[in-house]
Amino acid sequence: MNKLQKIFLATIILLLAIFSPLLFNIFNNSNGNNNENNNKNIYLPWNVEVVNNTTNVFGVKLGESNLNDFLQIWNEKEMELAIIKSPDEDIKNANLEAYFAELKLGFVLAKVIITLQTNPDELNTMIARASDVSFLRNGSKQITLNNVDYQQAKNKIIKSISIIPTVNLNEDDFIARFGNPTQKIVLSDDITHLLYENKSLDIVVSNKGKEVLQYVSPQNFDALIKQPLNKK
Repeated sequence: MNKLQKIFLATIILLLAIFSPLLFNIFNNSNGNNNENNNKNIYLPWNVEVVNNTTNVFGVKLGESNLNDFLQIWNEKEMELAIIKSPDEDIKNANLEAYFAELKLGFVLAKVIITLQTNPDELNTMIARASDVSFLRNGSKQITLNNVDYQQAKNKIIKSISIIPTVNLNEDDFIARFGNPTQKIVLSDDITHLLYENKSLDIVVSNKGKEVLQYVSPQNFDALIKQPLNKK
């Protein structure tokens, strides 16, 4: 090996010594990003399953997990927590709800409404101590909890989760992701319900408005989904 070849070989070895760690880090970061994306994709709306009579979706178990469990995954700063009381003023139609104006569920942006398990006595007590009351467009009252009730509400069990995707979707889009529904109920030219009883899920498809996906626990599917629809 002549002198020029030795210099060339030494240069190659030096360059490998310098850039090998950099290439290794780039490769690792690339794998990390892929893993991060895969982790986020588990929160996609169609990644829902019923296991041991429990609906698993968005990282929580409906009927078992509480709001704090959900907030371990999602940012509490994005949340509004209030009692929503319908215009008829019937406490039986009031709900304690956590509202997120926009969450990124995998790559799907959506509004998210979490309904928490409560009873009328608890709601009346919280309403009596409320810090503020405002009105929504539909005439319902939005009753803001005081700080003590706010903190205690985060320990309440999640009853249901409803999401409203920001993009407009149609029936074919949902069937492509969720498969064929177990039942299809057409309420009008505008509103169709796709019921997935095996997923404890009701998808409301609207030709004029936004679509809504409502996830409940299996034991609540009849009471919260099927029975109200049968009355319409």
